[in-house]
Amino acid sequence: MIYFPELRTRRLTIRLREISILDAVTIAAMPTGMEQAETTALLRAAVESVSDGSDPLEWTIEERTLALCHYLAATNDDGPDFAVGDYHYTDYVDMEKQLGTLKPIALGEIAGDKWTMCPLTGRHAEAIERLEGELQGANGAPIPALLHWHTGAMACQLLREGEDQPLDAGQVFDEWLLERMKTFLALPESDYSALLLKRTEGAAKLAHLFYPAFSKKGIVFNPVEGAGDDIPPARFPPSTCLTQLPLAMA
Repeated sequence: MIYFPELRTRRLTIRLREISILDAVTIAAMPTGMEQAETTALLRAAVESVSDGSDPLEWTIEERTLALCHYLAATNDDGPDFAVGDYHYTDYVDMEKQLGTLKPIALGEIAGDKWTMCPLTGRHAEAIERLEGELQGANGAPIPALLHWHTGAMACQLLREGEDQPLDAGQVFDEWLLERMKTFLALPESDYSALLLKRTEGAAKLAHLFYPAFSKKGIVFNPVEGAGDDIPPARFPPSTCLTQLPLAMA
């Protein structure tokens, strides 16, 4: 058995355990391109306890990544400051930046409406991931992945005053999100740009633990301030937590 130190943030205290070989093979066998779903599966298998009893699906993407990297740090031969390409984990994680609540913040008035913004959670990210390819452009082809992720995040995180979103994950949430993304994509370019800018500003205010961004492959993480301008964004796929045995068996 591998020992995992207790993981503490301002919002959560998490105890991890080594996942079983069955869980490892199950995760390894999941379809490619479902990184957020894999993260949820790994964390559900690895979390022994969490202070508020919450499901990792409802953690922020930064909290989920921190827990995944905490698991990787304990199981990787490199140790706590494991290699991330040519760089290291500490080039990307910022434990000084903490978030104490998931309550939304006010963004002010945009395009005639007052808006709020909540953190991006695993439930949001999984739904955005599942819906890739479901939205088409004027040519009938799926919209570009980068547009999909930015629009999905805006649709999940930005709410007008008085608006709510479904609390359940799955089909109900996916249907709600798909229609909402269509609404955002139908906005005039100037209104969409104004909302995108406000989301970027709001993300800076909600920043904690990591500095997430979007790429054609989904969520990536920018290096911490002062780490170096030449350090590229990084991904932390759950497959890096698996050994060759489950990968081969899957």
